Amino acid sequence: FCFLIFNIALVVGILLWNLLGSDEGFTPLSQLEIHWEFTLVYVLFIFLAFMCHVFCVHRMIYRKTFKSRWILTYKSQAICRYYDDITPLAAGGQAFMTSYLINRDVPASTALSIPLAKLVFQDIVWVVVCLVCLICASFNPALQGFTFISVTSIVGLVLSLGMIAAILFLSLSKHGKKVIEWLSKLLNKMHLIKNYEKKYQSIMKTVDDYQAIMREYSRSFWDIVYQMVLVAMSNIITKSLPFFIYCIFKGFPATGAGELYSTFFMAAALIELSSSFIPLPGGSGMNEITFTIIFSNIGGLGGETFWALLLWRFATYYFYLLQGIVIIVYDTVYG
Repeated sequence: FCFLIFNIALVVGILLWNLLGSDEGFTPLSQLEIHWEFTLVYVLFIFLAFMCHVFCVHRMIYRKTFKSRWILTYKSQAICRYYDDITPLAAGGQAFMTSYLINRDVPASTALSIPLAKLVFQDIVWVVVCLVCLICASFNPALQGFTFISVTSIVGLVLSLGMIAAILFLSLSKHGKKVIEWLSKLLNKMHLIKNYEKKYQSIMKTVDDYQAIMREYSRSFWDIVYQMVLVAMSNIITKSLPFFIYCIFKGFPATGAGELYSTFFMAAALIELSSSFIPLPGGSGMNEITFTIIFSNIGGLGGETFWALLLWRFATYYFYLLQGIVIIVYDTVYG
């Protein structure tokens, strides 16, 4: 809640900066010329980006339980994204998704493997897309002047590669099990584990089952392709949003639409990379600042930049917070 208040305060601060200090000025809501046909595209893209991940999770649940549980799939993915957005470095979603699935009769090893395997697929595709965008952005004249953002993007890319390597090591390497064993003994010495022998056997069994499932995933070529394609589609849709947000205020460009689309697409990747290593939930602060810096200088948004920021943050942050809160309230009220 505190981080959400911080994010709202930051957006208000950017609004005040637009009102008082920006050379581009500020366009009041009443003076905006809205192209409503593109708001439909915007809403549709938010839905499609999320549903790509729902289909990923559904396939993972079905291939192990042979049950088609769409409601559970939707809710568990929404819970995962919600907790990703309220925990530092997006580190909480996988644990809460695992717990949510276990409490709804999904075997523990399967429940553990689903969010972690999905995280691996998601991060690999995301890193590849962002790496291509980062390289292409270095040749794009409209994006070459943002040195600070380029540096932070490179830092985010390196840290993301390290995270992927660590997860793959723990998932597929025999030495990964030894690391878990060492951590268990460390927690026991710190008196954080009760009934150590019983817990240890349970942990090692779960780890064995989890690694077996992950090795099975690694040998299932078509499942990997299915997951990668869906995650790639979600990435493309999300990074296309800034262009259509631009179209909401400016209309579809009569000339140079392809060049402007690619510039916005690459800019969206730079924003995600720059904010990926910020410890605040949702990359609060860096996300808003980098968006404002980049989009106030390209595309001629000018006074509409603040409203474009609100639409961007709703699509990538506020929507998932609201969706998660609704599901948590529903589950609490109806059990």
